[in-house]
Amino acid sequence: MSTVTAYLGPTNTGKTYLALTEAASHASACCAFPLRLLAREAYERLCERLGPDHVGLLTGEEHILPLHATHICCTTEAFPRHQLFDCVVIDEVQFAAHPIRGHHFTWALEYARGTEATLWLGAPHMADVLLQLEPNVSIERCPRLSRLEFDGAKNIAKLPPKTAVIAFSIEHVYMLAAQLTSIYGGCAVVLGQLSPKTRRAQVRLFEEGQVDYLVATDAIGHGLNLPLKHVAFAGQHKFDGQQYRPLHPDEIAQIAGRAGRYKQDGSYFMTNGQEPFSSDMIRQVGAHQFQPIRRLRWRSGQLDFNNLDTLASSLKQSPTKPFLQLNQHMDQEILSAFHSHFDKQVRSTDKVKQLWALAQTPDYLKIGFAAHLKKLLHYAHHLVEHHSLAYDAFEQVYRGLVIQPTQQYGIDQALSAIRDIRFHTSILHQKQLFSVDTTQLCHQLYALENIYSQHVHEGLVRRYVESAGTIRKRKHQQLPLRLRDNLVCHLEEPIARVRGLWLEALKPELQLNRIWSQVTQHHPDLLDDRIAALKEAPLKEFHLTDDRLHWQRLPLATIKIQQQIDIQRIRTSNGTLHLTPNARIGEVDRLIHQHGLRFLRKHFGAWFVPDWTEESKLSAPARRLLFELRVNGGATLKKYFSDEIQELTPIDRTIFKSAGFRFGFHTVFHPHIKLKSLRALLYMTADRREDWQSLFTQLDGRAVIPRQRYPKGVRPVRLGYFQKGEYLIRLSFLEAFISEAYRPPKKFSTWQQKWQNRLGLDGTGLAAILPKQKKLSSIRRKLKNTDDDN
Repeated sequence: MSTVTAYLGPTNTGKTYLALTEAASHASACCAFPLRLLAREAYERLCERLGPDHVGLLTGEEHILPLHATHICCTTEAFPRHQLFDCVVIDEVQFAAHPIRGHHFTWALEYARGTEATLWLGAPHMADVLLQLEPNVSIERCPRLSRLEFDGAKNIAKLPPKTAVIAFSIEHVYMLAAQLTSIYGGCAVVLGQLSPKTRRAQVRLFEEGQVDYLVATDAIGHGLNLPLKHVAFAGQHKFDGQQYRPLHPDEIAQIAGRAGRYKQDGSYFMTNGQEPFSSDMIRQVGAHQFQPIRRLRWRSGQLDFNNLDTLASSLKQSPTKPFLQLNQHMDQEILSAFHSHFDKQVRSTDKVKQLWALAQTPDYLKIGFAAHLKKLLHYAHHLVEHHSLAYDAFEQVYRGLVIQPTQQYGIDQALSAIRDIRFHTSILHQKQLFSVDTTQLCHQLYALENIYSQHVHEGLVRRYVESAGTIRKRKHQQLPLRLRDNLVCHLEEPIARVRGLWLEALKPELQLNRIWSQVTQHHPDLLDDRIAALKEAPLKEFHLTDDRLHWQRLPLATIKIQQQIDIQRIRTSNGTLHLTPNARIGEVDRLIHQHGLRFLRKHFGAWFVPDWTEESKLSAPARRLLFELRVNGGATLKKYFSDEIQELTPIDRTIFKSAGFRFGFHTVFHPHIKLKSLRALLYMTADRREDWQSLFTQLDGRAVIPRQRYPKGVRPVRLGYFQKGEYLIRLSFLEAFISEAYRPPKKFSTWQQKWQNRLGLDGTGLAAILPKQKKLSSIRRKLKNTDDDN
């Protein structure tokens, strides 16, 4: 009979080594990990023991499955659910409480069992909830093999060797790496999005002593083995996929625990001006005692693929156990969008399964929900129409990414290409989406990823690894800098300027990180002053160009309007350095969001802040209609949503009405869409058409324009117009005209004159835009007769 054993303890307890040893002793095994890099590391260790012909690797981006593979290493999401193994290992089980990914880990804890042994590895504060999930589990407590001590705060210029400095954003990693390079001559860089090959190359620099320091994100906290003696925290806040928040005690322990290996003691401390952790936090980390995890994220594993409605319903099925909490994930929102677009076209179970597989594609490109959805909708349309994705399109992606021998690739450019490769490879691995075998193209893309990875590594070495001779030379060439009226001067000559939240280069090829580091040594309150200036900034200091909000004539944020209003801080700009450190990002982002909304309210009306506080009360048809309205900028044609509108409940209609939406004869719309400035903003931020300026010169706020003057490829309803015959008519005017026509006016001539003046049409023109219904035949006849009489 299979046994379930949970090995619970802090880092450096030997849990993973024990589990892999146990897995290797069985005839077959599957080991699931939270990160691709962890799965890759375990895969390589098992290959050394069993040989590469007997070990496979399954992640979203990589599929390595030898014909005779008996042992599989995978990410938890990629666990082969329909295959039996003698031994099953689930690592980092505390991820079952993760608000985004938790349901995958809970599924593995509930259903993934080895026929002979099941091992769970994780944090000690999971014990109680694991006993609730599996009363027969055997809990084994694993003590840490070395001591971990808190060592206060240290200046970044006085860090001991073999230190990893931890940041919580890529921008902050680069900034810190530049600082360490300017002080110590070089450092290695480890990011979660690096390929295994690049990460190994960077770690090798550190292991072989070519550099004594390493800058990394918190990805190193989950089992990545590095020869560290010390861990330095350069921030105390992180973005968890939903918000910026302070680090939790167990997260600090997980990251700090990377210091010290086997029986060698380690320490952790603060740097980069960070205040020390509280005494209570230090006590919890030292004793490895944290608040017990009480609830696990859950989603039903029994999905109904009969149609899109039944699939959505099964995903919302409530758990039956009190310690399980229903998890809502981005793939369900994408599925809802697919439902809005394809519900009447999708009838087969196979097609539903295909759309669900596509909906689960992660946002490897890091482009945000709206843009990610747009890309998946493109593939979904092709899938629905042709029953499979076009293999040629993915071959074309490959050809577009092929490395040119003479071309040099920067770090960010190469990382962008790697993300593109991972996005398309993850879709290619979904075999049911294609009518041909995609294995060869997957191998070609993976080989291409390795080439780009080499470019990343070489770029990181060029940027952040220098010789000892360069260090000595630099110490004698420190620039004497002064700050005067926000100008950074070298020998009285301005070389850079502090403007907005940016340091702007006035000379080419300046090392802005180095300059900023020197400036802040002499002016430690400068950043506080800049953030205070942003906080108190009047609206007249802001302006909008295309989709960018500027402050003090430099870009501050991008504004996108699709699913919702999305105001995002701009992270990079040519020839400039963003000054916001990781610890202040949350504060700055809140200020930017507040200023952005103030700007939109002032210039574009109240449509930007509709009251959707009761959105959760909407029925499924109402939510589908709402999704379309948001994507379309506030209006949609009723003929495409006739079923949904008929199914609206009284509560649905009340909520829509309270938010200002109107149900006309042809359309559902918000009256504020009639504003020319609003239409312009919607158009240039959502579609980014190059001809928007000429388009709005033509519209110029007119109620009616001839159809032939309207450019092709632009949906009129998106801009508040409805096409009727030879005319495009502003929605609010058209719907008001039709509504009044249903109630015969007392003074027909006065009513007709009013609408002729508003729309610029004669009686025949007014009659032409009325719906062809018997109820309106008399009004239509009167309108035509007035022209005949004249």
